[in-house]
Amino acid sequence: MEVLLTDTAKYQLIKLKFDKGLEKRHNAVKKAIRFLAQNPKHPGLNTHEFTTLKGSKGEKLVVCQKSERLL
Repeated sequence: MEVLLTDTAKYQLIKLKFDKGLEKRHNAVKKAIRFLAQNPKHPGLNTHEFTTLKGSKGEKLVVCQKSERLL
């Protein structure tokens, strides 16, 4: 599965990457994105599939919310 990030998410990920004090959080976010790409229903993620929306080519859309466990 391909994970598409919004511009805001990309910006936040870059900010995390370059802030040495947030290295653990950056690694946790990268791990969550990897889990999302491999298995959107991974038990460590808080994901929800949209039932009323589809991608431009009929793809399933999944939203992954931040988890306090990542912070």
